Amino acid sequence: MHVDLSSQANIERSCAGLGDDLEKIDLLVNNAGLMTGGLLEEQSIDEIYAMFQVNLVGVIHLTRRVLPGMLARREGTIVNNASISGYAHFPAASTYAASKAGIVGFTESLRRELRGTSVHAMHLITPGVATDMLSATDEVYGRHMDTSGWDRIPPEEWAANVVSAIQADKRVLGPGGRSGLAMLAAQGPTFVLDVVTARLFSRRPRS
Repeated sequence: MHVDLSSQANIERSCAGLGDDLEKIDLLVNNAGLMTGGLLEEQSIDEIYAMFQVNLVGVIHLTRRVLPGMLARREGTIVNNASISGYAHFPAASTYAASKAGIVGFTESLRRELRGTSVHAMHLITPGVATDMLSATDEVYGRHMDTSGWDRIPPEEWAANVVSAIQADKRVLGPGGRSGLAMLAAQGPTFVLDVVTARLFSRRPRS
């Protein structure tokens, strides 16, 4: 079943296509995503709106539609992909980071709201996973950021970590490697991440 998150109407059409199965979903993994990047003044307004629709608004909408069935059965898990960008707010990623920070806020608020219902909410602080989207990110961010030190984890490895976290009912699945160091920098004094990004970022195109 194809679920289209690109608009409110398309989400409702997809949910209608599921029929009674919509109420039987016990695991929802919100992993679809779009990416924008580069200097804010150079980003397409249309692409920014489309990204927020898929990365944040669509996630909230689809979760809202699936949640009643989980609550009625008193079981279910909602997993949202927040990305390392939801915590480590790098330049050239202003709009993407904002969409993923929104996912962190949404998931954590929902998790507390669901306490005592036997329905769980978890977010993923996804590092660099070797997918087509990471390649596209390299291309866009690479004009202004040195991306050579990014993690490039095999998809199978990250997927196995996600499955284990779901089975353990974790609140959050964090990254390891260099992404884990970026997380630590983001949670420390602001100047730490400022120093790191100053070394990696240039407003002038790198090539």
